[in-house]
Amino acid sequence: MTFIFSYFRKLIFLPMTQKKIFVNYRHSDLIGGEVSQLFQALTKEFGVNSIEIDLEFNSQLKYDMYLYREALNWDTVLVIIGPTWLSSQDSEGKFKIHSETDFVRMEISACLTSPDIRVIPVLIGGAELPDRDDLPNAIKDLSLLTPLELRTDAWEWNLHCLIEELKNRKDKKTIFQLDTLAESLPPDRTSDIFNKRDEIPIQQQAEIIEPKITVQAPKIFISHRKLDTQSDCRPLSTALRRGFGKENIFFDISSLEAGTRFGKVIEQTLAISKIILVVIGPDWAGTKPQNELPRIFEENDWVRKEVSIALSQTTSWVIPILVKNASMPKRSELPDDLQSLVEIQHFEISNTRWDHDVKTLIRHLKKLIQKNPEEL
Repeated sequence: MTFIFSYFRKLIFLPMTQKKIFVNYRHSDLIGGEVSQLFQALTKEFGVNSIEIDLEFNSQLKYDMYLYREALNWDTVLVIIGPTWLSSQDSEGKFKIHSETDFVRMEISACLTSPDIRVIPVLIGGAELPDRDDLPNAIKDLSLLTPLELRTDAWEWNLHCLIEELKNRKDKKTIFQLDTLAESLPPDRTSDIFNKRDEIPIQQQAEIIEPKITVQAPKIFISHRKLDTQSDCRPLSTALRRGFGKENIFFDISSLEAGTRFGKVIEQTLAISKIILVVIGPDWAGTKPQNELPRIFEENDWVRKEVSIALSQTTSWVIPILVKNASMPKRSELPDDLQSLVEIQHFEISNTRWDHDVKTLIRHLKKLIQKNPEEL
């Protein structure tokens, strides 16, 4: 019995310092030496034995079985996404990411399904996080994770932020729930596991390797479509943080830890937000080619989800904010659950009087935040 427990303890209760960071990337996607620079920075900070980048695959094993064995040594996986990560093709002209035998896809899939591995998308070369619809089913959840960006014009600073994020993670211990372990063993051996519970510090017992979802209580939530109004929302969020405090503003991925599954966090955050600003630009609906319905009509479109949740709440103020000379959408241009948006008085921020309009908006919000929508 003691031997069995010692074996599982060695396998499962590994200190985080023995775990590795794995770097997943596509060779044909990055040609500027970015991965090499990243690898050098990581090995300098954490040591060469803590970083794994190119797996030494033994052809006598199936790659999925090989991955399962190797992944036991990982606690964090960096998925490096460059400009051609999604569009890379094989010799037959097929997209590599949609091939079931694509090593990059297989590695990501194995990590996404593991509860003890934190997956962080890292954007390089101006790349963007792929949309869910553009990914194969096996890795669609990659689009739900909060990415970090390594920009060429801010490489050193972005790299510093990435390393700090990883160092914070390394300060914690890796441990599975004892209940999960017990379920995997025969009944006559489970008692031996729980009898050993006291040998594990209480703090470690409570630390689960799934990234913790922590939701603060922001008073103002900024909803927007990235490709439509990102350039306007960044300075707007900066001004709002100065007016209300950084902790009271929720804006996109900058309010989340890297690797967080943001869907649940966004829903929780909307529920406790007093004001939801719906920033609308010329392409807020998300135009699609060939006369297809805009993205706003898709059930899994996050802009639609955010606005729908906001409109259903009786404790929040919803305010459409028009930028870039945009107009309010017509009722017929919206799905049923968003049509009440057209009944709400909007606020416009003009490029020619940006500072004045933003100051006016802040004054209005400071008054509004003291009121309760249910009382009107």
